[in-house]
Amino acid sequence: MPELNSRGLGLGRLSFTVVSVLLALMPISSTQARTLLDVCPATSVRKMEAGETLWVPERISFYRAEEAERFTQDREIVVFRNAPAWNLPGHPTFDENPFNNRTWKLFYNSLGWLHALIFAGERMDDQSMLLEAKRLIFSFMDHYPANGASLNVSQWLDHPTAYRLANLSQMLSPLSAVLNEEETATLADYLEAHAEYLISLFPNPAFYGHNHGFMDAMAVYSASIAMASHPKANDWRSAARERLSELFGEMFVDVGVSREESLGYHYYAARLMFEAECLSILNGDAQIPSFEERAKTALEFAALASLPDGTMPAIGDTRYAQETRSADKFYIDELTTPISRYILSDGKEGSRPPELTTYREAGYSIFRDDDLHIFFDFSATPGHTHGHNDDLSFTLYRDGKPVIVDPGGPFAYGSREQKEYFNTAHAHNVIVIDGADTKGKAEFISDGTEDRLSWVVARTVLDGVTHERTIITVDGSDVVIRDRLSSNVEHEYRLIFHLPPTANAVPRPETSVTNGDAKSIVFTSLDQAPQLLLGQTSPLRGWVTAKTLSKTEAPTLIYSAYGASKTIYSVIAPEGGKVVSFNDDQVQIGETILDLSEPEPKIMTGS
Repeated sequence: MPELNSRGLGLGRLSFTVVSVLLALMPISSTQARTLLDVCPATSVRKMEAGETLWVPERISFYRAEEAERFTQDREIVVFRNAPAWNLPGHPTFDENPFNNRTWKLFYNSLGWLHALIFAGERMDDQSMLLEAKRLIFSFMDHYPANGASLNVSQWLDHPTAYRLANLSQMLSPLSAVLNEEETATLADYLEAHAEYLISLFPNPAFYGHNHGFMDAMAVYSASIAMASHPKANDWRSAARERLSELFGEMFVDVGVSREESLGYHYYAARLMFEAECLSILNGDAQIPSFEERAKTALEFAALASLPDGTMPAIGDTRYAQETRSADKFYIDELTTPISRYILSDGKEGSRPPELTTYREAGYSIFRDDDLHIFFDFSATPGHTHGHNDDLSFTLYRDGKPVIVDPGGPFAYGSREQKEYFNTAHAHNVIVIDGADTKGKAEFISDGTEDRLSWVVARTVLDGVTHERTIITVDGSDVVIRDRLSSNVEHEYRLIFHLPPTANAVPRPETSVTNGDAKSIVFTSLDQAPQLLLGQTSPLRGWVTAKTLSKTEAPTLIYSAYGASKTIYSVIAPEGGKVVSFNDDQVQIGETILDLSEPEPKIMTGS
C-alpha cells in the first residue's frame, strides 16, 4: 500500500463510537493489508445496535454525547457540521429558517439532529429524550402529512426526504420502547410514503447522473433493510439496487470522473459509490457491476487532482483549500493504480504520472511536475448542477504554494454571495466579456507533450465571442497562456487572475506575486499594470470562501483590453530575472523562443 502522511489525532475522552469513527478515518498504512470490508466501517454504512447494517449519513454527526448534552441542557441543535447552533422551540413548525439559509433548512427538515435525542435515550438512559424524539417526529408528520409530498414543498424536496427516510427508519428500533402498536403502524405508513415517493422520482430526468438520485436510492435500499418485515420491502430493495446500478453508469464520465463539474462533488460521488458497494455486500447482495473499474479511475483522478499540501483545486462547488484526506481510506490494494500509489507515497512507490493527463469527456487537463501543478477546466457537462461559470479557467500551484486559485463556492446555496460572485465568471481565472456573467459550452481541441513542452487547447463561445485558450508549460516550470478572442464587433475583455489570501502582489507590467517562499512574476502582452482588487463589497470582488457563510479577502488581478478580435499572451514564471518579451506569435522567456504560429507550439531556440 502507498505510504500516506500520518496525521496525529488527540482523541481525549471521546465515546467508543466516536473513537471508532476517527480510527477508521485515519490514513492507511502501507503495512496494513486492507480490503473493501476493512474500509466499510469508515463509510456511512454501519451495523446498528439491533443488528441491521444500514446507510446512516447523518447519524455519525449527531449520535454522540456532545450533541445529546447540547440538546438536553439548552435545546440547542446544529443541523450540519460547522452550522451555527440554534435553540429549538418547544413547539416548532419545521418551517423555521433562522439563518435564511436554504442548506440549513434542508438539513433541519431531514431530522438527522434527532439522533442526539436517540443517543440520550439509548446511551444515557434518558427515556424522556426518546419520548421527546417521538413527539417531535409526530409533530412533523402532522405539519407535513405524506399526502402533501411534492417537489414544490421544501420539506418534501428529494434530499431532505431521502435523508429523513434513512434517519427515521434507523430510529424505528430504539423508538419501539416508547411507541404503541398504533403509533408504530402510523410511522411505518409515513415511511412507506417516503419510499414510494422517492421511487417515483427514479425515472425523473432531473436526477440523471446526480448525487441526489444516488441518495434517493440509498435511502430506499436502507429502509428496505430496516423495515424488512414490511410487505413492500423486497420491492423497494429491488428497485433501489436497479437504480444504483444505473447510476454507476450515469454519474461518471471517462469511466470514473464525476459529471457534476465540481471536485468536491467528485469526492462525494466516489464516497457514495463505495457506500453503495458496502451496503450491498454487507447485506448479502451481489456486487454492483462496474464498481472496481469506476472506483480505480475515480481514485486515480482524485490523486492526480490533489495538491501537495493535501488540498484540491476549488473547482465548482468546492470549498477553497478543501482537504483531500477524506478519500485516503479508499485506496485499498485492489483499487490503487500505480499512478495513485506514486502520488500518495510521494514518489516512493508506483509509477510516476505523465506530465499531462487529459480527461476529454469530463473536460479537465492536469499538468503535474515536481514543482508545478495546473488544473485546466473546460468542462461542459449538461445540467452542471454544481458547476460554475468557469469556462477555460485554471489553477496553478508552484513550489509548494498556490499561485493562481479558484475562490471556491458556493458560500451558501441561494445566497447573494453565491449568485452575485462565487458562481459567476468574475470569480474565476477567465476572460470576462463586457462585464457579463456568461457560460458557454467549452470543448477540447488538442493536447500534446513533445520536447520540453506540454500543452492543451480548448475553446468556448460566449455572447458571440469565440475564445480559444492554450496553456503551455515549458520545462515543467514556465507557464504560457494564449487567449485568442474572435468577434465581429468591439468588446471590453477583462483577463482575471485570482491569488490566494496569503499572497502579496505588486501590480505593474511585470507583477510580482509572493506567497511564502513561492515567488512568481506575471507578464502579459498588454504591457499594463493590472487593477488590484481586495475584499470589495459592491460589487463583490476579491474573496475566497473556505466554509459555509464565510469569506476571506484575497487579491485579484484584472487586465483590460478593447477590440473585436484580440490575442493576449500571459507568462507566469518563477522569479529569477528572466526577460520575457512578446512578438506576434512568438514568446521569448530568457533564451527560449516559443513559436505559436502553428497549432502545435514549438521551441525555436533554447538554452
